[in-house]
Amino acid sequence: IYSNSPWWLNVIHRAIEFAIDEELVQRVRNEITSNYKQQIGKFSMSEKFHDCRGLQFLLTTQMEELNKFQKLVREAVKNLEGPPSRNVIESATICHLRPTRLPLNCCVFCKADELFTEYESKLFSHTVKGQTAIFEEMIEDEEGLVDDRIPTTSRGLWAISETERSMKALLSFAKSHRFDVEFIDEGSTSMDLFEAWKKEYKLLHEYWMALRNRVSAIDELAMATERLRVRHPREPKPNPPVLHIIEPHEVEQNRIKLLNDKAVATSQLQKKLGQLLYLTNLEKVLCLKDATFSHAVYQ
Repeated sequence: IYSNSPWWLNVIHRAIEFAIDEELVQRVRNEITSNYKQQIGKFSMSEKFHDCRGLQFLLTTQMEELNKFQKLVREAVKNLEGPPSRNVIESATICHLRPTRLPLNCCVFCKADELFTEYESKLFSHTVKGQTAIFEEMIEDEEGLVDDRIPTTSRGLWAISETERSMKALLSFAKSHRFDVEFIDEGSTSMDLFEAWKKEYKLLHEYWMALRNRVSAIDELAMATERLRVRHPREPKPNPPVLHIIEPHEVEQNRIKLLNDKAVATSQLQKKLGQLLYLTNLEKVLCLKDATFSHAVYQ
């Protein structure tokens, strides 16, 4: 037993020392596989170890990865605090706010989103899709390209990760065999820490979305005051390219694009106005029926 080792490592060593390691392995496997739904193309953690040494290696690796991405996510969010610089706004605009076709996923917000995706996959039992996957799933519908989806890493239900399940099984095993009190106390604290991490994750992600939306709002204000124009003959080409400054040969294609945008917007407006008229008439009919029913009841 090592005084500086984590509690779960000491529990594994104690189980090996008392020759009850097979019981421990079986208990961890049972905990992992209970209510487990096999995902296509993904192996359960229970299939990756056969003895306590394998379990020790897996947990060590997974906890190192968890702590690594936790630190990276915290740093990424902290670096986004404060007023956004011009470079940050421009890179976000070109990257995902106003991409030509699909986002480049190269700005600090997209990179942070990828870190969130990795961290979430370590902290929760959940197959997640980050911003790249969302935009790769863009489809053409009858009204044109659906390109206004916001990124999110919380696409589904959050469940307890297999790492946390393993820790719970180790703690339960230590309690049932009356291992050292310090192991049990440290294990209980560790479980509380997992809960705190999960709450922190959700708050960090909400904070990241707020920071991202702030830059989006700044870009919206810039769009409201920008005019699409042709680059002057003596004006150097902007590097990186600026969306509102176009080349002479791009005038016609931009004109056609804007006409198409206008037609789509007009069609959508007519559709929404039709829905509004239908719902307004429906409300009047329901109110009339309620009034008639109430009158009949009182008579």
